[in-house]
Amino acid sequence: SNDVTQYPPNGTNLLAIGWGLVSADDIFPPQILQQVTLQSIHHTHPTCSAVISNSSLQICTGIINGTKGK
Repeated sequence: SNDVTQYPPNGTNLLAIGWGLVSADDIFPPQILQQVTLQSIHHTHPTCSAVISNSSLQICTGIINGTKGK
C-alpha cells in the first residue's frame, strides 16, 4: 500500500483547482472554476526550501520552464 503522507517525487503532475485570479489585471475572480497542472518540486530544492517550513503539511509546486497564473 502507498503511504499518502509521502512527499510526491519531483516532477509529479498535480492539479490545482480554484477561483483564483486569471491575470494580474483582474479585480474579480472568474465565473468558471479554473484548473492548472503543476509539477511537484522537492522541499529541499533551493526554490522551495526558503518557504517550506513543514514538509509534512506543505508541498512545493511549479511550472517547469513556464508560468501559469499568479
